[in-house]
Amino acid sequence: MLLGEIYFNRAQYDKSLEVYENNLKMSMNLNDSKNIANSFSAIAGVNFQKGKYDKSLEYNLQALKIQKKINNKKGIARSFNSIGAIHDVLREHNKALEYYQNSLEISKEINDKNGMARETINISNLYNTTGDVHKALSMQKECIELCKKSNNQPLLAYSYNLSGVIYSNLSKYDESIKSLKKCFNEFNSDMK
Repeated sequence: MLLGEIYFNRAQYDKSLEVYENNLKMSMNLNDSKNIANSFSAIAGVNFQKGKYDKSLEYNLQALKIQKKINNKKGIARSFNSIGAIHDVLREHNKALEYYQNSLEISKEINDKNGMARETINISNLYNTTGDVHKALSMQKECIELCKKSNNQPLLAYSYNLSGVIYSNLSKYDESIKSLKKCFNEFNSDMK
């Protein structure tokens, strides 16, 4: 799987997909449910990046089914989040929100602070996209605290960036500048 991740991170999606599909075959031969689900999720991620949302949804739903079967709460939360992202991109905002909220609920249940931060920022971004900037800002404040608690600097930087965008949408430019400067500082400290 690591080789597939490296190709994925280098945007070599066809090579990544080949590795993930081979991993899926091996996992199926071994009847390894957890790795089958992880392979389905990885294949879904590649298809998402390639803009093949129907295929991505299909693989994510297969992953979700297995994650539920083996009761992998973290995997269930990630699958819900990924399915929410697909609906978000397709501008099916109500469905996206439902999946994001399901994911957040599970992450809270298992006290996965990184998961909670990820889902909170996705919900915040969704609210911002749909024009509910006050809810978006409220979620962002929560996300920033979660990122600090989990020491997730990349997501913290992104969260400050989104806060800056939201403040700008509210015409609170001084707050926007403060948030964007914090984003810049977090991004630079993460690069060291």
